[in-house]
Amino acid sequence: MPEILQFPIHEAYAEYDGDSLKIKLFYPCNPNYVQNRLPANLEHGVDVLEKLLLDGYAQIADRNNPVSPPSAGSIIILNDGSFICHRRDKKAPIHKLYHSTSSGSPNDKRSLFTQEGLLETALRETAEETLLLSHEGQVVTTEFLRKHTLESLERIEVDYLTRTVDGQFGKGKDLLEVYRMNKKILSVHCFLDLIFDVSTSISALHPIILDISSNEIISLDLEGDIVDGRFAHFNRESFILHPREIENLNFAEPITNPRVFQSKIKNKKFEIYSSAPTENLGPGGIAVKHPYLFSPDDLLTSALDGLGIPGYHGKKLNIELWKEKTILGDKNRREHSLINRRYLGK
Repeated sequence: MPEILQFPIHEAYAEYDGDSLKIKLFYPCNPNYVQNRLPANLEHGVDVLEKLLLDGYAQIADRNNPVSPPSAGSIIILNDGSFICHRRDKKAPIHKLYHSTSSGSPNDKRSLFTQEGLLETALRETAEETLLLSHEGQVVTTEFLRKHTLESLERIEVDYLTRTVDGQFGKGKDLLEVYRMNKKILSVHCFLDLIFDVSTSISALHPIILDISSNEIISLDLEGDIVDGRFAHFNRESFILHPREIENLNFAEPITNPRVFQSKIKNKKFEIYSSAPTENLGPGGIAVKHPYLFSPDDLLTSALDGLGIPGYHGKKLNIELWKEKTILGDKNRREHSLINRRYLGK
């Protein structure tokens, strides 16, 4: 099975009322399948976002500017209002040192063409990228995630008992509709993200609410790769944040004393630690003066907007437009211009 299965979409539209986003995709009758992401399209992205903010409507894909079928993912919310996110490392292929949430591309036709397949993609990516561990040493899951959690534990070769807690899907305020041959094949309420800066696609994020407190768990990032037949853990940082810690923060501003965890896998168990980075890097892997500049990527910004967090609510398109126009204006198209000068290192 390929890691990614996509095709170009040449007809798609979006509507925006200042709060919720509605996207309609029209799949081709005979898709041209590819196993790689469409490239970035910053100029088109700026045009689309400006039209949505000014007119409330835009065509987001045409013959010259295709988009990909939707990726899918989630954001995990705990019963005290805290949420889980991760920070990519300096070796990440895209969005180095940005904070993000779980998401991934479809890898089979069921994921592309059915509502159930899209949801399965979200659940698979959630379990592959995020692990919650109770203070008693049990992996915390919920009934609809359990199968994927067990598969993930087997993949990374660790040995833990599981604890199942109540969980439910929250209803996203955005709406994704997909049509093929004049028939609606998908209709999903979620948190929608329009992506133009590192690829050209759409993501559908599902809020997952778990009945457990942030005081009862730690979170771990499970991103890794298979090297010589064995799982190689990237050991990225995982954060448990409460909205009050990040509300009204501008992009790349410091968060103070966050709950952040890393881990190494040894003898089928996690060795967990929490310590400040050995070098201070900000978005793009740029040297900065603070260890933790909160730098949400487009995915996490869309989730924070959907959760109604002050400073993000109703502003995801504005924030993304600012990022894309700023990067376009940088001669090297890097993130220096996104970071306040007082936080830049030497």
